[in-house]
Amino acid sequence: MEVLKNLRVSTKLWLMLLFPALAIFFFAASNVIEKQSLKNELAQIEELADLSVHISALVHETQKERGRTAGYLGSQGEQFGPELNAQRQLTDQKLTELHAFLGNFDPTQYDQSFQKELSAAMDAVGLLTEKRQAITGLRLPAGDAIGYYTQMNARFLDAVSYTATISRNAEVARALNAYGNFLKSKERAGIERAVLSNTFARNSFGPGMFRKFNMLVTAQDTYLDAFRASATPEHQGLYEAISTDPAFGEVEKFREIAFAKFGEGGFDVDAGQWFKTITQKINVLKGMDDRLAEELLVLTGDLASGASASLYFSLLITLIGVGLSLITGYVVWGSILRPLNMTKAAMEDLSHGVLNNDINYSSRDELGEMVRAFGALNERLAETVTRVKNAADEVSSASIEFRSTSEQISQGASEQAATVEEISSTIEEISANVQQNADNAQHTEKVASQSAVSAKSGGEAVGEAATAMRDIHHKIMIIEEIARQTNLLALNAAIEAARAGESGRGFAVVAAEVRKLAERSQSAAGEIVESANRSLATAERAQKILLQIIPDIEKTANLTQEISYASNEQSVGIQETNKAIQQFDTVVQRNAASAEELSASASSVADYASDLQEAISFFKVEEQGNGGRGAYARSVLNKPARKVAKAVEEEEEFHF
Repeated sequence: MEVLKNLRVSTKLWLMLLFPALAIFFFAASNVIEKQSLKNELAQIEELADLSVHISALVHETQKERGRTAGYLGSQGEQFGPELNAQRQLTDQKLTELHAFLGNFDPTQYDQSFQKELSAAMDAVGLLTEKRQAITGLRLPAGDAIGYYTQMNARFLDAVSYTATISRNAEVARALNAYGNFLKSKERAGIERAVLSNTFARNSFGPGMFRKFNMLVTAQDTYLDAFRASATPEHQGLYEAISTDPAFGEVEKFREIAFAKFGEGGFDVDAGQWFKTITQKINVLKGMDDRLAEELLVLTGDLASGASASLYFSLLITLIGVGLSLITGYVVWGSILRPLNMTKAAMEDLSHGVLNNDINYSSRDELGEMVRAFGALNERLAETVTRVKNAADEVSSASIEFRSTSEQISQGASEQAATVEEISSTIEEISANVQQNADNAQHTEKVASQSAVSAKSGGEAVGEAATAMRDIHHKIMIIEEIARQTNLLALNAAIEAARAGESGRGFAVVAAEVRKLAERSQSAAGEIVESANRSLATAERAQKILLQIIPDIEKTANLTQEISYASNEQSVGIQETNKAIQQFDTVVQRNAASAEELSASASSVADYASDLQEAISFFKVEEQGNGGRGAYARSVLNKPARKVAKAVEEEEEFHF
């Protein structure tokens, strides 16, 4: 099974077709071999049947020669001399025909028993001339002469009977068996002719002749019964028809005479007449013999032709079957491999990044469904890759803008941090000035008190007060300017806190408080300016009206005390503002750090987009128009791009 896993599909298909094809070829070849064997067998039977016809013709003549020889020897050469010589010529003619047939006959293709019988028969034929000479010179006893012919004929007839043993065709075997039994019955009739010819010629049975005669009559009947058992009804009817010939009845009369006087002899029967009568019977049997042989040749010829036709038909069917199997196998092989190869090629293209949408296979079987499903998958993948590719391009473009914007935000956050630090420093200076104003107010109060006590030094005090008032006026103007700037800073801080949303709500509250304190500081500074102006006017008037300075100085002391209180309150407010500014500085520093992280993230996004573009560039997709997948991807990616652009605009508004 492990070996099969490593084989190509085409090899597996060929193996799948090979074993059924081998099985079909095996059974077809077995059938062809069987038909060829039957054809060869029938050809052999046909050849043996032809041999049987020649043997039958020779045996028929040797039977007659045997009969005339028996009569010749029984009459001591006084009878049958001319007839015997004529018969020998007929026998030689049939023997010549047999030799001519055997010249083209190969007995080695048959088994040893047949070869042995045929060889023994031909060896006996080889002694024919010698036996004839002995018979002519009356040197061979009648029994030996008859025995020679009988043994020779038996050898030939056994060779004929062999034909029935090699046939597997029941009809042929039955016909051959019937033919063989008929020939053997006819042979016994021929021997009977010879025995009684000798007996009637000498007018008595020789030694052992009666027993032999009796056995011959019985054997004829036995072989005829065997013939009837194997013969067709037509042949049985044919024998019944020829048995009505008068010669059959005459032979029976001669037999009755032989049986009646077998002991004492004196038959008073003309041996020539007996020979003539039984020869007529044997000739009738010969006629049936010839017909049986002719029909046997026709039967074997027809069967041989049929076997040849069956063989060629089997070969044709085998070739057609194998051809159709190969053609069908090739078609099925192609119908399986074509879609597999198409899918394989598409997969190989896909492994190299080529998305081929041209996968068409019109089959409705499972393989066709597989190819169509893979084509749909390939098309879907191509669409997805196109969308991802377009999206990667958009993300890359947006990431570049995003990185630029994040860098600007980071720079703006740094500038904001620096600005907040400057504001914090300015607030500290304002706080110091306010504290100084408070100290000056206390000092003014002391001076006013001293002015009330010492009127003499009023002029100097008034002069100093005027100078101090001018300084106060100048400082208050500074405080008022600082309060105004603080108010503006608080206003901007409130705006930025509103933009920050929920995270800037606390900062907005602080900015509002800072704004209120700034407004109060500005208002107090205005009041101080007015007081300073009045003090200056009073001091100037004090120079003129020294006597009236004490009430004014008391009033000035009161105002100075109020200024001191206002300065203290302003100092507290400025400290709170400074605290809020410090908190705002912390937020700004945090925003700057976040902006730097945002810039780093934007750089990472740009790198990821570049990696994505590089990875997606592995795929090569066929262009299918300007719309479709690319437009869809661009429409999807435009939304985050617009969001990034809007954030950039808002961040730019945050800079100041």
